Order: sequence, then structure tokens, then C-alpha cells
Amino acid sequence: MEKTQIKTQVHTIIMLVGPSGSGKTTFAKKVLIPGLSANYDKSKNFAPNIQYISSDDIRKNILGVNYDKMDEIMTESSTQAFEILFTQLRAVTSYPINAEYVILDTTGLSEKFRTDVLAIADDNNYNVDVVVFDYKKVDEYQKNFVADSLKSRETGGRLIAKHMKRLKTEVLKTLRKGTYQNIFKIKSKDFVTEETTNVYNIDSGEYEMVDNLVSNYDVFAWDYEKYMDRILPSKYEWITIGDVHGCINELKELIKKYGFEINENDEIIDTEKSKGFGLILAGDIVDKSSNEDIEKTIRFVHKNMGVLGDRLQLVLGNHEEMVWKWTTNHKDLEHTVERLDQKVKYYNTAILLEEKEDVRELFLEIFAKMKGWVKTIGTDRKSFIVTHAPCEVKFLEKMDGRSLHKQYKCASRSKNKDMSNDQLTPYLKDEAVKNQPVHIFGHMGQNSVRTFKNKVCIDAGCVYGAKLVGYSVGFGKPYIQTVSQINGTEARNDFSNNLFEEVAAERKAVDIDSLSEFNQKRLTYLMNNGIGYVGGTISPAPKDEESGEFESLKSGLDYYKGKVKSVVLQPKYMGSRAQMYLNRDIEKCYATSRNGYKIKEDLSAVFADQLKEQETLMGAFNIQELVMDGELMPWASLGRGLIESQFVVIDKAIKSEIDFLRENGFDEAFMDLEKSYLESGFAEDRNTLNKKDLNKKYGHSYQNFKNIKWELDRFQSNATHEAAWSIYHEQVEIYGAEGDTHYKPFRILKATKTEEHGGEIFKVDMNAAMQFGSINNDSVCVIDFEDENYLEFAQKWYDEITNVGEMEGCVIKPNDAENPEWLAPFMKVRNPNYLHIIYGYDMNFPKKFTKLFNQKNIGRKLRASIAEYKLGEQMLDMKVGSPEIKQVLANMMFENEKEVGIDPRL
Repeated sequence: MEKTQIKTQVHTIIMLVGPSGSGKTTFAKKVLIPGLSANYDKSKNFAPNIQYISSDDIRKNILGVNYDKMDEIMTESSTQAFEILFTQLRAVTSYPINAEYVILDTTGLSEKFRTDVLAIADDNNYNVDVVVFDYKKVDEYQKNFVADSLKSRETGGRLIAKHMKRLKTEVLKTLRKGTYQNIFKIKSKDFVTEETTNVYNIDSGEYEMVDNLVSNYDVFAWDYEKYMDRILPSKYEWITIGDVHGCINELKELIKKYGFEINENDEIIDTEKSKGFGLILAGDIVDKSSNEDIEKTIRFVHKNMGVLGDRLQLVLGNHEEMVWKWTTNHKDLEHTVERLDQKVKYYNTAILLEEKEDVRELFLEIFAKMKGWVKTIGTDRKSFIVTHAPCEVKFLEKMDGRSLHKQYKCASRSKNKDMSNDQLTPYLKDEAVKNQPVHIFGHMGQNSVRTFKNKVCIDAGCVYGAKLVGYSVGFGKPYIQTVSQINGTEARNDFSNNLFEEVAAERKAVDIDSLSEFNQKRLTYLMNNGIGYVGGTISPAPKDEESGEFESLKSGLDYYKGKVKSVVLQPKYMGSRAQMYLNRDIEKCYATSRNGYKIKEDLSAVFADQLKEQETLMGAFNIQELVMDGELMPWASLGRGLIESQFVVIDKAIKSEIDFLRENGFDEAFMDLEKSYLESGFAEDRNTLNKKDLNKKYGHSYQNFKNIKWELDRFQSNATHEAAWSIYHEQVEIYGAEGDTHYKPFRILKATKTEEHGGEIFKVDMNAAMQFGSINNDSVCVIDFEDENYLEFAQKWYDEITNVGEMEGCVIKPNDAENPEWLAPFMKVRNPNYLHIIYGYDMNFPKKFTKLFNQKNIGRKLRASIAEYKLGEQMLDMKVGSPEIKQVLANMMFENEKEVGIDPRL
């Protein structure tokens, strides 16, 4: 049977209009939603957002009872129900939600209701389609009508007749194609056809005969592929490059900064450093430079469209749009004297293309690949969207002509010389929201990257003698590279109206009263006890998708490679994090926990040992008090209670269960059940027999057989369990062992000179490797990324400290004293056996490991690590007990509270 088409488009409100009982809900749930939800793309983190909003569902929800839809109280709650409906509709059609499709399930008979929906659609730049249930006879509306009582059926019958009359006499004549994008008329309730098909059951792993309802309608969005083409693969770190304007030499140099190489044929070549990057040119690659440089730029971009494929994305700029119009003699182009002057002055590429046919063809092919916007859907890092020009959020992600124009062109100062950039684009300040996707744009030539909350302008005026910018959202903080103008053009001096000059981008201080009661008391304690530092958290290394390593040394090194020249690998100790305040007067020594509380245990022997260990350093720098970050060892010194209650008890329980299962012959009994299942023929029968017949044929065995396929996939023998437990048990024995309390410092926080040398507080100026070596005798490993064997060298050292030295793992740190503030200050790599303590003795069982591996996401942990480290550094520069440090401590506690939703196992 030929299906009826319902051809809609992305970002559409689908409004159902028809009397009660016309089947609107059934149509939405069995036709529209299945038809529109068929498309998803895991590589882009995309699944269609289909919002179903039902006035009846809202009424039942706010009433708290599942009333019959014909009950009077349902009608009586309409005012509040429709307030919620419109609030929800406005929310899901607003950026950044921008639901692909919104289905409104109401009668839709009220003209005011439809007008209000149209108003919201206009505010958010959405299309509106109408699906009207226009049956010829009232019997069709009443067919299959369900009500909970005789009274409801009688009421429903009268209401259907009333609604049908209203539809025919009032509503239909007001539904016009000009008002709505599409109007689809449904003529009968035959929405679906029942078919029997052989379907694969994911739980059982077998095919089964299933009765299915198949839609009689073909529902699709005609622009879906175009929309999906603008959502970028998440596997790349995308570098967005600002307005090039023919600065070909600067473009090549900038690309090389990300590790790419460019061969003699002008082809961009991957290296180990660059393979994770994708490139986005944010529009305006042409005009304003010499014809020679513009031609080189066009040829370079065109050639590398083929070389890089989808790793090179092109966003449409206003200059490409205007050059295309001149080149194709577009009908909208005015051939006035003023326009011709503009062509010569601003769009010199058009003149070049008139002279060179081959370059013209290359440009047109480039233009055909350009898009109004591209975006990513973030999981481990922030989402972002790129347009050439700034625009209101209602136009972001939209693909209509009006939105496209707004995406590549905004009001300019050339035509509004008395207005500042901020006055021309007030929506940027008004609509900026820090925790929304980053909106990256160019077009507005500045003298530097300009940022306000989530709005970022990366046009740094290279063609005017300033810089070409590459920008990536990175992890937590942006990754920015720049190349200064090479050709020596004199820098422009008209940047007096910089974007965001009239707004402050500084982060507001946390309101102390907004902290939890626990943290307010903690803050009071820290201030009263003169605590001047609280340590931050540390993120684990990412997983390695290729090797399947859960916590990968290679992935940790890859994070830093290309961002710093070298890193140092330090031992990761399994103890209790502690900051030691080591004073030459041992009576003044003390230590604090990670949360800042003074450790009450007697550590006098530990302080005496450390005074001997640090004697040379403290003497060389005339230090009275040395403040260090480190681990109080062993773990049992402070954590014996935790070890016993959360690890030893589990260790014993697992062993007890394994012994019980072995003694009672569990493996043999399970094998007998498996054999019985395989010989029974159940696996074949379930493909042809229904549930009732299976139950009849197999009797009590049915309950055992129906789920055994699921169990077979997950079964592990008792010996396998015991081998896994032995790893867990060994880790508890190693890291939970008793021992003499001692301290392993790994970083100098600050120091205070002796009184005779001024008593000043200072930081020791050393790189990470030297600093560690000055306070700790354990070995470290310095990795130079220029060494082609760096990974092999690092792995050998790591294997030695974990396998032989029984260390928990290592910590990777940038070796240089000064590093980008957006870069993680450190990253831990825990050894695979130790991770059994964290994730469970059975973490390597295939099903569990796959689930854990897929769930692991360090994005939020990484951002917390960066933010807390920066706050810690601020504390070290402040006077203990001052109002300033109190505020920074409060900010730190606010960051701590945000960690509540982060997986504690990370």
C-alpha cells in the first residue's frame, strides 16, 4: 500500500487540530514520533529531540490523579494547564534546546491558542505545521473512542459532535497555507496496519515472531541531511580560524602550529600531533588582500577540501556571499555606481574571478561547500557553534534564508560610525550565558580575541596588520594560537570601539551565605585557625578508545602533547593527601588534610624526619617555614577505619561467596542447565511460537529458559571470579598495610624566610622536576615530546614503579614553571590492578568493563581540577586571615560543592 507523505522540516512545531476523540494522541505516538525518531548519529552525539506536549497529560500531572479526560475537573484545570503548556513550548523552542520537532496535542480549535503558538514560533524562529483531523462523518471520530464510564462516553459523544461542528464551520476556513508552513489533512482513523514480522530480541539474542503496527504514513524532514551535515563529528578537537581575507602565509603558519605539515604541493599533511584536530574556517577567506594572495588562498582551500574531507569545514562569510553574487550576476544585485565602487573597494575577488576562469570555478566549488553554521554536541567538553557574524540566538542552528543572512552579516560601524560595537549588537550582552554552548564568530575586526561569557569574537584583524587566530574550546579553558601579520601591513588604529568594552567579563564572587551549612562552618574553621591553602582535586587520564585501556598513560600524554614542550612523571602515592607546614621550630609544625582541617594525630616524629630531609633546601634558601603538598603514608595511618569498613569487609564477603558457590557445585549446576537448554530446542521454538505456546510446551522450564541466553552471555566461572578476587585482595593487602607513618612531599607551595633574612613569603622558582627532586628522593621521569621514543620511555618507567615499586600509579605534570591557565595542572594514571579497589573486583568482566568504559567521562572532573588549582594558586599569594583569602576559600568550597555530581571513582 502506498503511504501518505507528511513532509516537514527541522525546527517545526507540529500542531494537531481536531475534535476530542479524533485520534490525535494515537497519531502522535504511533505515526509522528516513530517516523521522526528513526535518525540518530552516535559519532556526533546526536539523537533527535522530539518534544510531545499534551494538554491532557499536563492536566493529570497538576491534578495529581489520572482522571478521565471527559471529567469536568479536567476542563476546570485548563487555565493552569495551558500556562504550563506555553511555558514548556517556549522553553523547548529556545536556544540552546532548539528541539528538532515539537508536537502539540490539544484540540487546537481555539483561534487564540493557534495565534499564541504562532507568536512563540515567530519569537524563536520556528516553523508551524498543522495536522488537521478532518473526517467526513461523526462516526469516524467516535470510532475506537475510549472513555472510563458510560457517563464519559455520553459526554464524549456530545463533545465530539460539538467540536466537529466548530471545526467545519469556524476552524477550517482560517487555516491558510500562508500562515502555516504546511497543512496536512487526515481523512480517516486508519493510521496503522498490523503486520507480523521476525524481530531480533536483544535480550535473548534470538529472533521472535512479533505482531507489529506499521504506520500508513511516511513521515520525514526534507532538510534533515542538510541539518546533520552541520553537526560535526565529536572525535575531533575543532580549531576555528578567524577571518583570513587572503592572508595565505599566516593561514599556513597557523595550521602548522597545530602540528600539521604542508608539503610542496600545498597539501595539509597529518602528523602524530595533528591527527586529532579538525579545522573550521569561519568565513571571509577572500577579499582585501592582493589578487595574488587571494588566488593562492582559494587554490589552497580548494585543494585541501579534498585532502582533509570532513575535517575541513567552511562557514559562509558575507564576503563570499557578495563575491558569489557578483560572479553569478545574481538577480538581487544592484548595478549602481555606488555598488560598482564597493566592488572595487571591498570585493576585489570578484574582479579577479572575472579575469581567471579556472579560479572562478574553484571559488564556486568552495562556495557550494560553505554552511551558515556548524556546531558540536558536547559530552567531555563544551558544545560550541560557529557562525561568521554574531547574531541573535533565535537564528542559531536555523537554515532558512533570513537566518542565513543574520549568520553571515550584522550591523556594521562602517554604516553606523556614531555607534559602538556594543550598541550595534546589544543582543550579544543580553543573550550571553556562561554555561550555554560557546558561540564563536568573526566578522567584527578587533585587535585581540574578545570574550564575554559564552560569546567569543576571533577576528583579530590579520589583514589589517594584527593577528590570525585559531580557537578551540578545549577542556575547561580555550586553546588559542595566533600568528602575527607577516606581510608588514601597518596595523589599523581604529579599534577604539572594541567589542564587549562596555561589559565586565570578570567572574562574580560567590555569595558566602549561599554555601551549604557544612561549608560555612568549614570556612569559619579555616579563618579562625589561620589556614591559608586548600588543595584541589585531580583528574584521571582519559581512556584509550583504540587500545581499550581504561586509564591510559598514552592518552594522558596525548592531552599535554602539542600544548607543552615537556612533562614530568611523578609517583602517585596511596596515602592521605596532606599539606605540611614545616617550621624550624618543631613545636610550630602542623599538617592539614585536603579539606583544610588540622590533623590531630601525633606527627612529631614525621616532622623531625622531614626537618632532616629538607635541611639542605631550607638552609640554601634561608627558609623558616616550608609549606609542602604531599601524601601522609601509609594509607592506614589516617584511613584504617575506612579500609576496614569499606574494603576489608568486601574482600572477605567476596571470598566467602566464592567458597560457598564452589562447595555447592554452582558451576556444574549451571552447565547442566545450559546443556538442557541447548538440547531442548527452545532457542529455535522461540522464533516461531508465541509466549503462550512456549509456556505450554516447556512448562516449568520456560521460566528458566526464557532468560538463560542473557545469563550465558554474562556467566563467568567460579575460577574466573576467584582470579579476579585475588587481584582485589592483593591490592587491599598492599595499600591497606600497616607501617611507620611518614610523609612523601611532591610540591613546594610556598616558603617564609627567617627573620634575619626579612621574613618574606616567597615561591621557589623551579620547574616541576627540579622542585620534586629538591624535596623527595624518589625517581621521576622527564618526557620531552621532541624525542620520538618518548612513549616507550614513559611506559618503561611507569611499569617499573607500578609493577616493581607497587606504586598506585603516576602523576603527569607540565614541567615548565609557567603554563597556559586553561591547561590541567596535573593528571593521574592509576595502575590497572589498583583500579579493582575503585571499580570492583569484577571490573574486567566483559559486560561490566564495556559499561564502565563507555560511561567514563573525565570532562567535569578535568574542569574542576583546573578551576580548583587556580583558586589554590590565588590563596598562596594572599595574606592568611584576610577578607580576600576568605572570599577565595568560599569560591573553592563552591567548586567543591559542584563536584557532588561527578563520579567519585574518577
